[in-house]
Amino acid sequence: MALQGLLKRLFSLGQAAPGPGGDVPPRPDGSRPPSDLAGRIAGEVHFLTQLEDTLVRHADVATGRVHLVGLEKIRNYFGDDWPAVMDKVHHIAQSTIQRRLQAEDFHVRYYDLSYMVVFADLTREQATLKCNLIAQEIAERVLGRRSAQDFVDLQVVEAKSDGVLRLISAASLDDIASSLDVAFQHEADEAAAPTEWVSQENIEARYDDLFASLAFLYRPVWNIEKNVISTYFCLPALALPGGRILTGYGLLPRDTPASMVVRLDRLTLDQVENDLRQCHERGEEQLLAAPVHFETLATQAKRLDYVKKVHALDQGLRDRLVLEVVGLPSGAPSGRVMDLVMALHPVCRAVLLRLTATHGNFEALRGVPVSAVGLDAGAMAERGDVHGEADMARLFRAFHERAARLDLHTYAHGVDTSRLSLAAVAAGFTYVDGDTVASVTEHPLGIRRFELDNLNVDLPDAVRSRFKDLMGPGAAS
Repeated sequence: MALQGLLKRLFSLGQAAPGPGGDVPPRPDGSRPPSDLAGRIAGEVHFLTQLEDTLVRHADVATGRVHLVGLEKIRNYFGDDWPAVMDKVHHIAQSTIQRRLQAEDFHVRYYDLSYMVVFADLTREQATLKCNLIAQEIAERVLGRRSAQDFVDLQVVEAKSDGVLRLISAASLDDIASSLDVAFQHEADEAAAPTEWVSQENIEARYDDLFASLAFLYRPVWNIEKNVISTYFCLPALALPGGRILTGYGLLPRDTPASMVVRLDRLTLDQVENDLRQCHERGEEQLLAAPVHFETLATQAKRLDYVKKVHALDQGLRDRLVLEVVGLPSGAPSGRVMDLVMALHPVCRAVLLRLTATHGNFEALRGVPVSAVGLDAGAMAERGDVHGEADMARLFRAFHERAARLDLHTYAHGVDTSRLSLAAVAAGFTYVDGDTVASVTEHPLGIRRFELDNLNVDLPDAVRSRFKDLMGPGAAS
């Protein structure tokens, strides 16, 4: 069923939005929706006008572009206190949704605890990713946590062959990862058989669906010493309704062949090139960073192939391209590290090295022309590598101290609490990103000022002392 017919059903006289089983659901308070649903939305003339205009321009809009964002779990979380916070929650929800919509997208409040969001130009995967970002930000702003799957319902409006409308919640990412693991294990079992082998074509086909579902996000990076956000890290991302998003190399199944890691890096570079061009056309000068895995650079042939791809970019784009080497083995000798960095250094603005927090061979980096070394705090927390914020803060200090002996700048990805942001500042890090700095965006934004006070937290004396030093002559630019 086309979107036009689907939405007419949703807003038709006496027709309420069906539940997952296809039946008309009661309202959150247990009552049934009014029979005159059209009368209830009579005031939504602007929404309906936008809908008709969009349908005229996009006659082939698919049903996967219509989502419902539900706040019922948030209401249940507050319980009897809900009436006191209801208006504020709805203000947060509406402002969050509106901020992430493009000019031709639109939304409307749907019943007491839901919002219908219509995307005019996105694929189903892109629309799902954007709704996940919306849900994650709502949960964080309202409750101070990112676990959107626990507090915000996301559903896709679909029309089944029997003409019944349903709200479909897609499988969780855990289910997807599990099914991928099963599929790849089955492939491996077949390959182990004496007479059955898996060709490279078979392997690539297995990943085609995964890569076709990718979207890309940008993580704003705070330059602490210059009080500015001017760099955006590109992250490949995979998301479905439920509030969780897999990003970076974490979206690949276990035992992914090296060739597919290379393929992911090339897709990410393509996206960064496209966005660099658009930024250039708008006259913007922010830097965009792309990850490149050690597997993509591990042999001279693969390294040369990737460098040629980067070198093919216009010089003006390469001047604003930052490359971050990921997955460097902890024991890599100095000569090997130098070879990798020197291959990349001439074709981009800067080279970064992402290391583990306990990387022990910093001496191998002596003399290597890298702009900064860093760690992924978010990934460390997810893996359980650290036990609480105090443990992470200690790792920050130790990591920076080892890097400082070689006069290397340091950065931290995925710093998601205010206290950890302050810990990174106090430890001496130059760059920090994470939700306490700024939420991820679908496209790189412009250069903007960002100061310590933007974190909106009480500042310890040690942190204020560092900033007093930084605010000396020439510290900010």
